Amino acid sequence: MGTFSLWHWLILLFAFTLTGWLVYAIYKSIRQPKPESQLVGLGGWLIFIGLGLLIGGLRLLMDVNETYSSLFKSPASADLITPGSPTFNSPVYYFIYSEVIMYVLLALFSFLLLVLFFNKKRIFPTLYVVFLIGIPVLMAVDVIVASILFPSEQFLDSETIGMLIGSVIAASIWIAYMRRSRRVKLTFTR
Repeated sequence: MGTFSLWHWLILLFAFTLTGWLVYAIYKSIRQPKPESQLVGLGGWLIFIGLGLLIGGLRLLMDVNETYSSLFKSPASADLITPGSPTFNSPVYYFIYSEVIMYVLLALFSFLLLVLFFNKKRIFPTLYVVFLIGIPVLMAVDVIVASILFPSEQFLDSETIGMLIGSVIAASIWIAYMRRSRRVKLTFTR
């Protein structure tokens, strides 16, 4: 039996790629396009966007409350961000408060997008793409600034990298959908 050589893996990859391409070609040739009247409205994949905005906005607000309320209640942390205390650190102070403001604004922007979504406003797809691009960018900036302010701490761990990669992949998928979908073009017209 032995082990697989590089050639075996390449042949296997070619076979799977060819099979996938054939299935896709057959699917495209027999698929009947839906009439445009069936593609208008908040159905199909748009349901997931609406749910994601609602749940994401609520989760952001709950995370801010949970994370920062415990931070402000801790005496050591509170002294670090309280002006006039002996251990006050102004860069940390501005970092913490800018983080709170950023997350609250993201949650509010999410709820604004939800209102635009349900009112089927023409500006929604563009603002949603901005929102999707902004999330991984803000995450990366947050990690970079935290790493500068706290050089002894490790912020860029495997969990953070996974979250960044996941948000970039999700943003790429939804941005492509928002740009190419006929349903999106036919729904958001007001």
